[in-house]
Amino acid sequence: MEKVSDIDRPSRKLTSAMLQGGPSPLEQLPALGHVFEQLAANVSTSLEGFFAKRAVASAQGTARATTFESLLQSQGRLAAVLRCGDAGGRLALIFASDVADFAVASAFKAGRAPTARGARAVTTIDKFFVREFANRLAKAFSAAFAESTGATLAFEELLTLADASLFGRRNMAAVAARFEVESARRSTSFTALLPQNLLQAFRRELSIRPAAAPAAVDQRWVKQLEAGVSSARMPVTVVLETLKMTLGDVANLSVGQVLSLRGSARGRLRLECGGRTVFWGRLSEGAGRYLVEVETPVTDDEEIALGRSP
Repeated sequence: MEKVSDIDRPSRKLTSAMLQGGPSPLEQLPALGHVFEQLAANVSTSLEGFFAKRAVASAQGTARATTFESLLQSQGRLAAVLRCGDAGGRLALIFASDVADFAVASAFKAGRAPTARGARAVTTIDKFFVREFANRLAKAFSAAFAESTGATLAFEELLTLADASLFGRRNMAAVAARFEVESARRSTSFTALLPQNLLQAFRRELSIRPAAAPAAVDQRWVKQLEAGVSSARMPVTVVLETLKMTLGDVANLSVGQVLSLRGSARGRLRLECGGRTVFWGRLSEGAGRYLVEVETPVTDDEEIALGRSP
């Protein structure tokens, strides 16, 4: 018996509200919006080494569509077909009519786009550059798609759209997402057309709302905080030994009276800062002044023995 993949099997529809009216498809498939955002973010890296200047991509919007209508309106345009290896489904990246000029110019130079001119036939050389452009976009899309679904996409072919039944004879609901790519003051656009049967295969994964990204750390603020804390003035107290006395004993103290020390510190001094003992030191003398020579840090166990929590 021939095995039928999930993408070809007659399956439950995603609901009419998802792709055929009602709430936005990104409200029903929140992870799909994350895929599109990541695709745009991945484009700069994927085009490195191919374009002369850094490229930047941005998502321009998402809309409901149908496969026949979208393909009919794009007749004559170049499109890249991507295949989902895990599910066997396909999607298309439909390029704007200026994609050949954009790809060739971006690969070789960084000047401003030339003034508008009449349409020209796309040459074999043009297709070579557009194919490389499409292949790199496919890698960026695959990385974004795999992050949310675990499935990868592969570049299948570059073609000139002439058949509205590219995805089969049955007209299907679809999601169309438009992107703009800029490089060296030039720009072009493409539309990612995702048929319903591909989305259906990953409806569970795409229905999971992505976790919120952690807030970015403001390194400038961190450096200012570190500098402020480091320069803050704190009193440091040098303690030879502490004595416990009653209030009456203190009241009876007189000038010239001698207090006996127990010597529990074994001649060492304690350097205290902010209520914590931080170092052991030793008293010395030099240049006619008393000096404190810092010796070793105070361990947690020693801090506890002194009656303080570490």
